[in-house]
Amino acid sequence: LLMMQKEVAERIVANPNSKQYGILSVQSQLMATPTILFDVPPQVFSPPPKVNSSVIRLLFDKPPLLCKDENLKTIVRMAFNQRRKKLSNALKRLNAELPEDIFNFNLRAEAISPDGYEKMTAHFEQLGTFG
Repeated sequence: LLMMQKEVAERIVANPNSKQYGILSVQSQLMATPTILFDVPPQVFSPPPKVNSSVIRLLFDKPPLLCKDENLKTIVRMAFNQRRKKLSNALKRLNAELPEDIFNFNLRAEAISPDGYEKMTAHFEQLGTFG
């Protein structure tokens, strides 16, 4: 169990296609199953902070990644650093052929599930994209 700022907890548990969904969401959800258990109002602290807090549970029940963690971080960072661009443009720096028959690279970063990023990274590893 962890207590943190409510906005951070919401980013950890965020679903694809939501405003809060990002790098933290993808990486957290590939390692664990996060759940917000309850909110903690500022007035229970002394002095009260200017933000709300949430208690979250991280259940580390996920299987090992299908790809190397550092490669996954590279792909996710590249995608979300240009989150308003299509993946085909955001991933150009990879200098790899984007297999349109396997993945839809016309989507934006926030539309891809954590599992999608994992599978995409594993596929790029099989192609030898990371050296």
